[in-house]
Amino acid sequence: MIASVPQNNRIVLEAYPKSSDGRCFNSRWYSLFPWLEYDVKKDAAFCYYCRTYGTGVQEKTFTVEGFRGWKNAMTSDKSFSKHEKWQAHKINVARHVEKVNRSDQNIEVSTLANKPTLEKHRYYVESIFDVIRFISSHELSLRGTYDIKTHSESAGIFHSLFQYTIKKDERLAECMKTIPKNASYLWPLFRMRL
Repeated sequence: MIASVPQNNRIVLEAYPKSSDGRCFNSRWYSLFPWLEYDVKKDAAFCYYCRTYGTGVQEKTFTVEGFRGWKNAMTSDKSFSKHEKWQAHKINVARHVEKVNRSDQNIEVSTLANKPTLEKHRYYVESIFDVIRFISSHELSLRGTYDIKTHSESAGIFHSLFQYTIKKDERLAECMKTIPKNASYLWPLFRMRL
């Protein structure tokens, strides 16, 4: 079973504001649609999963503008049921389920690595950005060159400056030892040289 929307998003009022045709939101819909949430300020219904986990092209009715067509809420062509059948909604529900499962099993990304390891990896990536910022602020090229005829290469400014930084920064040199080879953010040839 899919965990439903947090209770603070499922507002139950004694009387909801009525639209021009005399219709209004109905809190009984919460039991039929676990993703449904209500916004008092907008007097509109939204999809919790699509608002929280949606990326890329989203159905604006249930993510930005809000659904207010109370007359059509339970019809099949312009309704909550139609939204549930939408592929992006299904993907967002799956994202929610994945997050809940990871949290329940205590295997969130933040728990996969201990704090000292995370700090080392952050310092390593920050150092790479510092070198790139320095090079770009001087409008220099990052990459080196490779001559196919002679099979000779020039490492380039980025590699040379990063190597120099590693030699001068003991903390960065220590971080280099713990960075997985598949996450060094360096071209494989440069990784071999460091």
